[in-house]
Amino acid sequence: MKKAYLRALFLMVWLLLIPLAGNFAGMEAQAASGEKPDNMEYTFASINGWEVSTKTEMGKVTVLVFGYTTCGNSQATIRNIAKSDWVSSAGIRVVFAEANKASQEAVKNFAATYGNEHILFCYDGGSSIWDAAFEYYDLGVLNEGAGAGFPFTVLIDGNNKVQKVLTGYQTADGILKEIRAFAGENYEETNPKVTVDISGTEHYSYANEVLALVNQERARRGLGALKQDQALTEVAMQRAAELAMYYSHTRPDGTKCFTATDRGTRRAENIAVGYPSPQAVMAAWISSPGHLANITDSEMTSIGIGCFQDSGGIWHWVQFFDNAQASETSLSGTRQVTRGISIRKSLLHLQPAANQAFVCKDKGTAVSMDIYHANELFEASKPKLAASGFDFVSSNPAAATVDAGGMITVQGPGTAVITASVKGDTSCTVTKTVTVADHVYVASKVEPTYTEEGYTLHTCSVCGDSYKDSIVPKLEQPQNSEKDISDVTGLKASSGATSIKLSWKKVSGAEGYRIYQYSGKKWEKLATVTSGRTSCTVKKLRSATGYRFAVKAYRTVNKKQVFSKSYTSLYTATNPADVKFKVTAGKKKAAVKWDKVPRADKYIVSYKTGTKGSWKNLKTTKSLRYTRKNLKSGKTYTFAVRACKVYRGKTYTSSYQGKKIKIK
Repeated sequence: MKKAYLRALFLMVWLLLIPLAGNFAGMEAQAASGEKPDNMEYTFASINGWEVSTKTEMGKVTVLVFGYTTCGNSQATIRNIAKSDWVSSAGIRVVFAEANKASQEAVKNFAATYGNEHILFCYDGGSSIWDAAFEYYDLGVLNEGAGAGFPFTVLIDGNNKVQKVLTGYQTADGILKEIRAFAGENYEETNPKVTVDISGTEHYSYANEVLALVNQERARRGLGALKQDQALTEVAMQRAAELAMYYSHTRPDGTKCFTATDRGTRRAENIAVGYPSPQAVMAAWISSPGHLANITDSEMTSIGIGCFQDSGGIWHWVQFFDNAQASETSLSGTRQVTRGISIRKSLLHLQPAANQAFVCKDKGTAVSMDIYHANELFEASKPKLAASGFDFVSSNPAAATVDAGGMITVQGPGTAVITASVKGDTSCTVTKTVTVADHVYVASKVEPTYTEEGYTLHTCSVCGDSYKDSIVPKLEQPQNSEKDISDVTGLKASSGATSIKLSWKKVSGAEGYRIYQYSGKKWEKLATVTSGRTSCTVKKLRSATGYRFAVKAYRTVNKKQVFSKSYTSLYTATNPADVKFKVTAGKKKAAVKWDKVPRADKYIVSYKTGTKGSWKNLKTTKSLRYTRKNLKSGKTYTFAVRACKVYRGKTYTSSYQGKKIKIK
């Protein structure tokens, strides 16, 4: 029987591995006469009840694919063609002929799963399609390095000549390239590509352990040791990162894995995903004949080993072999990397993190827009993509802004749709909706006085934001007698942690002022200010505590002190005590921890670049810790934590106490 086992599959729960090998020596085989052979005419039954002839229409290219419904390479090849742009071209006809006696129903299911309406699907309960496949195979127009592995992809030109027979797995781009070589038509490009960045950890010590296990297996069989080549190791690490995006020997950009290097004349690749250790993945590879054949190939001299752990903790493994001379590498340990991956747009499945809802008091809160990719050939793999590969924009900056690194900052009530577009291609986008609830205002009426206007004060019960409306003019001041003295105006307070400074406007004719504190039941005298002063500092107060103070003016009339009629009062509070905190540097992050401040309601974490930049609020929280991620390695940042006390709708904060740290 003429068939080859070109792709091995080992499945253990959700763990996968696949081998592939190929020769790259020699010239492409051609027909003996130098002329392309005439097409052979067969008639097959389609799943829709039609008769389909292999004879091509004049001027129209026919792509005739002989394969199995159960063959992974046949499935992948038809899926690639179905996703291409050229499959619907008026100048190309695509026919799939099932060569393994599958039933009409089985071929219908195959067509529904892997094909589309532009591909004709044929079946045969006997052996006529099988025989026809090998008649084409024997024409002598095989692709370079061809084996006898299905599918056979026969390319027939518009003059009914067989131009080439391709064997094994094929990409849509590869088929189109072959068609263009003889048809001279500029068919549409298939599956345009974009580049995205993926971050993860490369494990070079694990690669070295795999090398030792490979050479142990080769030594057991009397074979020479492979050397780990520096260039091949880079290829393998790149391929391992590519597996996180698309788990296949076909690269995410649609080219075959062997395009990753032009070294040597013989190459092979083993891949695997999910295995957590060198011992586990090697045990799986060695137990698979296809993978073991690559590991013990006597013609191979060099190896590159890739071990990439993506952001979700999934392990991706690659062995890349060739027969070129090795330039050995001495890398070890681990390395955090961000690699650019070229991927067909049809294979890029962007997924955002969940939408988020906030309330108005969350203003200044920062969250990152995390973007993930769903690997269509390995469901468990959903790696996080690096923000460096995207452009970000907010539909409503008044509700939420977004910076170039994908960091979203809550600004105020409203809804903002944050859109991330792949750099250089606005057709590849993903969105996240940020909703900020509106203020909840409670109205209170303030009556006018002789010195102040009346108004309605609207204060948000959630965040303390306020505004005034319905202004009422001040009351008319009655005519003062000689003994009267005006009420104090312009009273205001400046808060510290243990003191509050009161100040007011000078009252005409006043000799001094008396300061009072309200005890909850009555006004109690605190101090008297004379000598023309219009301020007083109340000390030894408790931090983060609300108070009510009042001031009256006085003068001496007939040897008696006469005071203004009304207490001019205000509510205020002391600031919280300074926060005691520490900052610890990590890999591209900083962890901030602090002690609880007595009577504080919440904390604001801020930072700035270096020591001279402006402060930027990162997080308002009731927690006692915060971690800032996505910082730049080697860069210096200054962090601060301020405690907050909310009293009667106003927020009082402790002072900035910056701590400088250099990120690893």
